[in-house]
Amino acid sequence: MSEKFRLSDFEPIIREVVESGGEFVMKTHGTSMLPLLHDGSDSVVLASKSYFEIGDVVFYKRPNGQYVLHRIVRKRADGFVMRGDNQIINEYGITSEHIIAVMRAFIRNGKRTDVSDADYQKYVSTLKLRYRKKKIRAFITSAKKKLESPFKEKGDK
Repeated sequence: MSEKFRLSDFEPIIREVVESGGEFVMKTHGTSMLPLLHDGSDSVVLASKSYFEIGDVVFYKRPNGQYVLHRIVRKRADGFVMRGDNQIINEYGITSEHIIAVMRAFIRNGKRTDVSDADYQKYVSTLKLRYRKKKIRAFITSAKKKLESPFKEKGDK
């Protein structure tokens, strides 16, 4: 039998582990970090970091209490711009106070891949191009829908 736990119950433990120099490992959930992290099958290794850089994947708590694992895509005076690798919408207003830990590695099928690994670095280097392609696809899809809608008859789907 599988029990469900609230992540908020583990936040103090995660903080204690990473702030003492340890690593905290947990399963990922959701699709926002695809293709890097697979829902429910991959784990992330979280650690402490005194400063954050563009490209870091961080585990943070939104002001509404939701926990998220996303990538820092830009730094601004008022905080970080965050985005999941599988998303095109940016999130604003996340500051270092919201960040609990940084991803040091991920584990897939028992194999650990550190963020310093060459294959991981190669993946990260492709993200800007992937993002641009997704934005273009979304724009084209939206434009097609707008162009088609005036010509549809009532009852057409």
